[in-house]
Amino acid sequence: MSSIKEKPLFGVGPGNFYFAASKRQVNWDQNTTTAHNIILDIFAENGILAGIAFLLFLGFFLKDIKKNLNFYLFLALTMVFFFDFSYRYNIFLVIWIIILGLVGQDNRIFVIKQSLFVGFVFVLVQLFIISRIISPGNYFSSSLNFRTNNKLGKYYEEIGDREKSLYYYEQEFFGKPMTGILRLQKIFDLSVSLYGEDQGRTVFGKFIKEVKNKLSPPKNSDLMKIIIQFCLDREIKC
Repeated sequence: MSSIKEKPLFGVGPGNFYFAASKRQVNWDQNTTTAHNIILDIFAENGILAGIAFLLFLGFFLKDIKKNLNFYLFLALTMVFFFDFSYRYNIFLVIWIIILGLVGQDNRIFVIKQSLFVGFVFVLVQLFIISRIISPGNYFSSSLNFRTNNKLGKYYEEIGDREKSLYYYEQEFFGKPMTGILRLQKIFDLSVSLYGEDQGRTVFGKFIKEVKNKLSPPKNSDLMKIIIQFCLDREIKC
């Protein structure tokens, strides 16, 4: 749900769920490439517009459909997709689509006006173009931002701009907290170097509070255990 809120309109990008989830990872061994729910995956990776279009398509296609064996097979596989990531395997997705096609085999004839069809295609093309303009870097954006912030932090540290270096190291940490956990010491050292011992500790404490507010890690998570131990070792109020 947090990934949907992050980029609601066009999503975080196809195949980019893992990197969006990394920003909220709070345990070393817990991350995921999918939401384990086909609907949530579509909403998270492709946005609300694609999710609504997908639901409308299913609703329209299955409206007043004959309740035969194929229908119940399709329904059963769909229910599996609500709790499992098997839809990520092409074979299961193809089977699901084939069964959907079999379900839709009846005598109904759909008549669509040419002007309506052209208008629909035009809207889809416009939405695609807008999505590319608004979020051209969605795919792997989290991973790229993490690396970029890391490089910028090192660069500004090398040229002596500690304030900018501190900022980018903090952004690196927010991008992937479990991967950037080693940056805590660097962030603490730069805070003390910039503001002095007492104020630097206060600044670092505020940063930790911001981490808690943005990421909301559980108290018993690996991330919180590391943060708490780090603060205890240095007698910082976090």
